[in-house]
Amino acid sequence: MITTAHRPFDDRIFHKEGQTLARGGYEVVIIAPHDRDEIAGGIRIIPLPLRKKNGSLAAAIRAYRMALKTDADVYHIHDPELLAAGVLLKILNGKKVIYDVHEDYGRKILSKETIRKELRPPLSRIFTVLERTAAGMLYYVLAADSNIRKKFGANTEVIGNYPPIDFMVMRPPARSGRTMKMVYIGGIDRDRGSRIMPEIMKHLEGYDIELHMAGPIADKDDILALTSAGKIAYHGFLPWREVSKCLADADIGLLLLQPTPSYINCTGEGIIKLFEYMMMKLPIIVSDFPYLRQLITATGSGICVDPTNPAKIAEAVKFLTGNPEVRRKMGENGRMAVIREYNWEKEGRKLIAVYQKAFGQTQQQGSAVISHDQI
Repeated sequence: MITTAHRPFDDRIFHKEGQTLARGGYEVVIIAPHDRDEIAGGIRIIPLPLRKKNGSLAAAIRAYRMALKTDADVYHIHDPELLAAGVLLKILNGKKVIYDVHEDYGRKILSKETIRKELRPPLSRIFTVLERTAAGMLYYVLAADSNIRKKFGANTEVIGNYPPIDFMVMRPPARSGRTMKMVYIGGIDRDRGSRIMPEIMKHLEGYDIELHMAGPIADKDDILALTSAGKIAYHGFLPWREVSKCLADADIGLLLLQPTPSYINCTGEGIIKLFEYMMMKLPIIVSDFPYLRQLITATGSGICVDPTNPAKIAEAVKFLTGNPEVRRKMGENGRMAVIREYNWEKEGRKLIAVYQKAFGQTQQQGSAVISHDQI
């Protein structure tokens, strides 16, 4: 597995896919930005040195050279900037390459503030064509959600970012009169509501409600916006093993994706925090987008809101705060939905099937998948 943009212990790359493959009998190596060569959970981590003065192209070239030295049977790339390396591995070295698409990168360009507005549509179209063409030359594509899958050809499988069934840790018993805790776990940027959340807290002044946040912050200005608002606690970046502990002490989960082209039509499978909230029995306040509304309505696990309207979001928070039985029921519904449908055990079997095909193996029932308590 190769990545230039993620940590080696990324939840999808290491804790789910990597561990599942290792337990399935495959020798797994991850090349990723890291500070040392090590073996963890049966997986070898090869550190990719990244230099600030060089961009993603230089990093991709270094990753390609390091990948060649492993002489792997299958190469599994996790970033679009590695597509050229993947094509070279296929054409020059005769390797099978899998492209793992975490997000709809073409649509993300349409809301990227570092690019001039008039240039975004043509650049988005050019990128999408190049991405589709390069991916079509590779062995297989793994898509994080169903909408992403539509962009690619027949050899594409949707592998959702669902939690394992045993992700949940023991929740503390409910205490009457305690401070209500909302939680947001994940990347913190404007497209994911970083500027909306402090505004919500202003509408909740006078209420005994806190907001707890954890995850990487993209913009330093967001740190100032968060820390200037009252009753917001930022816990930094949490290792995946610690996420369930943070969620266990919360009462409400927030998922306030903004109506950008890459999010408004997302089908939900790739949004890990959504299903982790559900697994931890948290009622969810979620953006009122078509596919997300369909999911929340079908599971009965939360409330859909206009993610751009802090006052309306605050009203939803007040409603859940004042109705503990509604919170309990939504939480139970969410957990049951994950157990029945939205769990990594099902996705892990799909991943193993792709690799068995790549290695020419006969598919076996009950292939090993990793569980949270075994990591």
